Amino acid sequence: VWRWVSLTGSSDLGFDDDDADLEAGCIVVKEVHKPAYKLKLGYDRNWAPLDVATIDGAVTNTDTKARLSTEYRYVDVIDMAIQDIHKLATDLGTINTLFAAKADAEAERNRRMTLHGAIRTTYKVALNAAPLRVERGQEIGLNYPRFEFAGGATGIVRALDEQLEQGRIEMELWR
Repeated sequence: VWRWVSLTGSSDLGFDDDDADLEAGCIVVKEVHKPAYKLKLGYDRNWAPLDVATIDGAVTNTDTKARLSTEYRYVDVIDMAIQDIHKLATDLGTINTLFAAKADAEAERNRRMTLHGAIRTTYKVALNAAPLRVERGQEIGLNYPRFEFAGGATGIVRALDEQLEQGRIEMELWR
């Protein structure tokens, strides 16, 4: 299990079109991901929410009533600046977590919006390289004259298919 992290722009492993690693047409766009402008993240789960009618006479404080009758508390974000720029921006919906503290939920919300708040692209990359050098979740560098890789750029490996006998690696690179 690994967790998505944002791109740092640096990597220990790089491939260049000047080497025999990258051949013509080895990078193709697999999918373009629309940015997200809205996210609602649940935290501090109430494992046994009560019906408001059941606790109506026993609990008088409205905040306590609301907390006892709901399963999750929520932190949300709506970034209209993203939607103004990208008219097809998406809503990530509601994601319930096991975070107990609001600060942790806010940090996770911000991390997810950093990842999903921009247009992202998944590329399919085929390399003539020794297998077992690349790991899923690793950030690698590519220098290729097409797409966003002209002059060098990094991406995170999402999927990996290593062909040991052919000395070939096929991967999905998320950028």
